[in-house]
Amino acid sequence: MNPLDEVLTAGEAADHLKVTRRQITRLCQSNKLIFREASGGYFLILKSSVIEYEEHRKKREN
Repeated sequence: MNPLDEVLTAGEAADHLKVTRRQITRLCQSNKLIFREASGGYFLILKSSVIEYEEHRKKREN
């Protein structure tokens, strides 16, 4: 498996969670998403953390 299949860019994560890229940055900075900062200031976000956050958010809404 390609390791890049396990990460999302900030834009992809924003699309998945239906939020803005700025909100993704804030979620990363508050340690709600697991990420690494790549060269150029880009965030690579662990796909599983996005899915876990989405599930947690859905539980809070119900």
